[in-house]
Amino acid sequence: MSVKRVAIQGIEASFHDVAARKYFNEPIEIVPCNSFRLSCEKLVNGEADYCVMAIENSIAGSILTNYNIIHDYKLRIIGELYMQIELHLMGLNGIRMEEVEQIHSHTMAIRQCEDFLLQYPKVKVLALNDTAECARNVSQQQLHRVGVIAGEACAEYYHLSIIARNIETHKKNYTRFIVLSDKNVKVSDANKASISFQLDNSTRSLQRVVDVFGDNGISMTKIQSVPVLGKPSEYIFLMDVEWKEYSKYEEAVTKVMKETFNFSLLGEYQKGKSVTSKL
Repeated sequence: MSVKRVAIQGIEASFHDVAARKYFNEPIEIVPCNSFRLSCEKLVNGEADYCVMAIENSIAGSILTNYNIIHDYKLRIIGELYMQIELHLMGLNGIRMEEVEQIHSHTMAIRQCEDFLLQYPKVKVLALNDTAECARNVSQQQLHRVGVIAGEACAEYYHLSIIARNIETHKKNYTRFIVLSDKNVKVSDANKASISFQLDNSTRSLQRVVDVFGDNGISMTKIQSVPVLGKPSEYIFLMDVEWKEYSKYEEAVTKVMKETFNFSLLGEYQKGKSVTSKL
C-alpha cells in the first residue's frame, strides 16, 4: 500500500505536520509548501493526495482567505482535527534564558506569548516565517544567542533544548485543521458539514435558514458572513452544521437551497477530535 502524500503550509515538525500525522495516524509523506495556496496547487496537480490546512483558531478566529482558496480550487473537506497549541521557548543545547538576545517565531505565535515576552523587554523579538523554519535556522546555522518559540516537535526534530515550557498566554488555545481532497469522497458516518451560500436582501432571510436547520434538529456550530470581493454590499455566509440523523440533514439542506443562492457544499465529514501538539 502506497504512503499517503500530504501537502501542508510549512515544513517538517510544524504544527501542520503534527496535525497531519495525528489525523492520519499512520506513516505519511509530508509535501512542504511555503503558502496555503501552493499546498492546494500541489493537491490538484497530483503531487499530493491530501492537503491539511488550518482554518480557524480559538484566539485569532477564522482564516477567511483559506475559504477563498478552497472555493478557487473546488476542494472538499473530508475531515477535521482540533489541536491544542502549546508553545515553548527553545534554543541550542545548553543555552540559558539570560543568554538569549533575540527570539524568532511566526507572528501568531509571538502574539500568543505576549505576557511571557513582556518579562524580557531587552530581548529583541523578530516575526519571521513558520515556527519550524525558525527552529531549523537556529539548528542549522548554530545561532547561539537566538531563542525560538515553537512546538515540542521542533525541539525533538531539530535537536534543540527547551528553555521555558508552555509560555502561551492562553492555555486552552486550539487550532482547527481541515483535511482536503480534490475528489468527491464519501465519508462514512459523517455527522458534520460545512456549507456556504448567499441570501437576498429580504427581511428575515437568514432567520428562515436558521429556522429550517433548527426545525430539523440540526445544530449550527458556526455562522459567519464574509463580504464578496469587489461587491461590498453583498455577503457570503459560511456555516458549519452537525446532526444525529443524516436524513434530517438532507431534508434541511434541500429546503435551505430553495431559500439561498450560490449554495455550495464544502464537505461532509466526521466531527474532529481534540488532540495535543505533542508528537
